[in-house]
Amino acid sequence: MIVVYKSMLPLIFFLVVFFLRLLAPPLAVGAVSSCTASVTPTSVNTNTDSSFTFTLNNTSSQTIVWMKVTRPSSNFTLGGFSIGGWNVSSSDEARTFTGGSLSNGGNIVFTISATSGSSEASSANWTVQASDDSGGASPTTCTGTLGTAISGAGADTTAPTISNIVISEVSDTVAKISWTTDESANSTLLYGKTTDYGGTKTDSSRVTSHAFTIDALSANTTYHFNVKSADASGNKSESGDQTFATAKAGTTTTTTTTVTKSVTATPKPDTSVPRVTLDLDFEKAYTEPPKISGKATDSDAGGDKGGINSIEFSIDDGKSWLPVDNVTGIGSKSTTFDFIPPIFEDGNYQIKVRAKDLTGNTTVTTSKTLIVDRLPPTVGGVLFSIGPQIISPTPEGYIIALVGLSQKITLSEVGGPIEVKVERGKGKGESQELTSLTKNLDNGLWSGELNFTEPGIHELTVNSVDGADNKTSKKINTVLVLENGQVKDKGGQQIKNVKVSLYYFEPTSQRFILWDGAPFEQQNPQSLGEDGSYKLLLPAGKYYLKIAAPGYKGLKTEIFTISQTQPVNQDFTLEKAQGFQIGPFFLYWPSLQSTSVNLKLSHPSLPPLLDNFAGQELPFLEFPNSELNTNQFKGKATILTLSSIWSPQTAEVLTILDSLVSKEINVVSVMVQETASKVDIFNKRGNYQIPVLADPDGVLTTELGVLNLPTHLFLDRKGIIKKVRVGVLKRQELLDNLVN
Repeated sequence: MIVVYKSMLPLIFFLVVFFLRLLAPPLAVGAVSSCTASVTPTSVNTNTDSSFTFTLNNTSSQTIVWMKVTRPSSNFTLGGFSIGGWNVSSSDEARTFTGGSLSNGGNIVFTISATSGSSEASSANWTVQASDDSGGASPTTCTGTLGTAISGAGADTTAPTISNIVISEVSDTVAKISWTTDESANSTLLYGKTTDYGGTKTDSSRVTSHAFTIDALSANTTYHFNVKSADASGNKSESGDQTFATAKAGTTTTTTTTVTKSVTATPKPDTSVPRVTLDLDFEKAYTEPPKISGKATDSDAGGDKGGINSIEFSIDDGKSWLPVDNVTGIGSKSTTFDFIPPIFEDGNYQIKVRAKDLTGNTTVTTSKTLIVDRLPPTVGGVLFSIGPQIISPTPEGYIIALVGLSQKITLSEVGGPIEVKVERGKGKGESQELTSLTKNLDNGLWSGELNFTEPGIHELTVNSVDGADNKTSKKINTVLVLENGQVKDKGGQQIKNVKVSLYYFEPTSQRFILWDGAPFEQQNPQSLGEDGSYKLLLPAGKYYLKIAAPGYKGLKTEIFTISQTQPVNQDFTLEKAQGFQIGPFFLYWPSLQSTSVNLKLSHPSLPPLLDNFAGQELPFLEFPNSELNTNQFKGKATILTLSSIWSPQTAEVLTILDSLVSKEINVVSVMVQETASKVDIFNKRGNYQIPVLADPDGVLTTELGVLNLPTHLFLDRKGIIKKVRVGVLKRQELLDNLVN
């Protein structure tokens, strides 16, 4: 028999609640509950290249992070697309969009080009799906107007001819009205005592002989009527207003009248889109932007209203458009045109041409890939990050990572790469593909996720292929992957249900709070798994750790401060807590005081990787849109900083460099793989006092082997590189490294 003392009841109640909460299942995350979508145009001609515009509205409370659009049928061949901020994967049947987000109540507009087949087809629906899961789990099908029909380019545009309008069997209350058409058409009769009519009879059957009998008429009264017919193609004709009079009351004699008045034909509006052909071999690669010529014709389904009104072109798959200025025959049914696309960098450009006729019908050609290839693929700056946290190299030049903790790699490349992959080597001739990078269409940068499953030193290499099949390989960074921190007991055994919590000193409130790790793609607190390991890679700040496990004394580190990105992976040992036995149960006393320990922040000592090009003379380079060249840096000690507009650290670096402006030294910043026009705009916005120059081909980074941005080169008066430092350096640090 187990005796429970009254004083122990609160403790037992607490323990029961605690274990029930541990066993409770996690709350389920709801999927996207609803969305609406629409598409235009809703009808296209056969054998036509068209651009379909989709509008998707998120009417659910969840955020959409995955979208998929499936073609209506095999009568459509999908082409290019235009959407900002999303990655796109393609198949024959569909386009799938990932990497972006659409929050509750938001909408997004995007385009997909498609070519209609040679056969006419009734309206069929596109399928638009959305999910709050990046992998597309449990997708929701959006409702809305998503039908598109295919009609023949030479469709019937001639209205039926109405003739032999006969008013017969007229009495004081009844009349019969009949007519004929020269082709099968439906029937509509409008009638009434005024031209407003008010009475209507219809028959949807398509016939050539049409008749209606109307009754309940007033005696001795003049009636107005109008007969109408429309053929299967929608071409309409009508008689215009006609009249007849009913007989006097009580009269049974009928009369017959034939109307010979001409009818009014309403032809079907011009819905025929222009046809566009391009004359350029898009299979070739060009060393400079070529002249693209072509022809646009309008078949004019509406008769004499045909004619080309405007022609435009796009080099970014329809995201933006420019007018074609050199056009011959604007306003006529056949025009010729040519243009040279404004392309200044190597790359694969998605060319489209858009033609509009005089009645507003528009054709957009399918996307054609234009390859401009002047340089082989060349890597510029490389940046590592976790969320908003930039991972700068150590003073020795290594990037620090932890086993199983993903980080993002972002890099720039010139030379028009279409495929970029990152491989890792272990220093023994072994290599393995680590990730394929994806290009951001908005800024042209390549990025992907890196995740290392084992500790050690990993040498990273970027392998690139451009549109002309030029292949390059460049070694970039060396990554030091550290073991995760372990929590064990005094015997070196793993401990179950360990909880590691990190607290951060919040400067505004002047107190420690639980660190929000989600923006940095890390969990906090961390509930350790069977291996008893935790992983933390922290930004600059002041912190302390708390470690707890059932049956063990709590542990708390002393407050520690870090000044730049730093891994925390120290091993900890927990001591068993004291307790007492209650029958078959052993209950531990709650720990009223945690054990305090110091935290050691360090990593293995490794040979330096930087300064491997110290002692070299700075390569000669003339800078576009500037009178400066690298020879003009001689005669004074120089700080030359290599950076890039896209790097989030650049503005801070330039502000510090600006504070060093002096007649005694040269202070210069060079933007790697950036055009002169972009650099000029960037410089004007920042109003920087130092020269900010452009190196569009990345000559300096290529010849010097610079890997990380920002990189500071310290030159002596002869133009010889004496020191190399990486990262954001404070003003005094820059001055301390200056070589006189």
